[in-house]
Amino acid sequence: MPHLVIEISRQVLDTDSARRLLLALHDTAAGTGIVQGRDLKLRIVPIDIALVGKDDEPFVHLTFALLAGRSPEQKLTLSTLFLGVLCKHFPLIGRCSVEIRDMDSFSYKKRQPDHVPIPDAN
Repeated sequence: MPHLVIEISRQVLDTDSARRLLLALHDTAAGTGIVQGRDLKLRIVPIDIALVGKDDEPFVHLTFALLAGRSPEQKLTLSTLFLGVLCKHFPLIGRCSVEIRDMDSFSYKKRQPDHVPIPDAN
């Protein structure tokens, strides 16, 4: 259920490094015990046009949204570890940031995999 979304300047992204980055973030999150690895949904959103102030400066921003209920200490652990992974993968990018968001369990809805109808083969 947790959603990890990375917004990144397209000019610093390539397919191989993107996959390695997602796998490293998956392993980092799962390794904390705060979330289950099998539940993580990770994706990268390349950004073509963005400014930092008035400058065309590359950036990486990670948003981690999960159901409310984790302690401030758990959220700090996640954000600190995620920032470390970003800095390791992008040592030349000065603009790396992480945000942990609580999702409202009352309004968050999803289809359960075991409730997906199986199409008729005929």
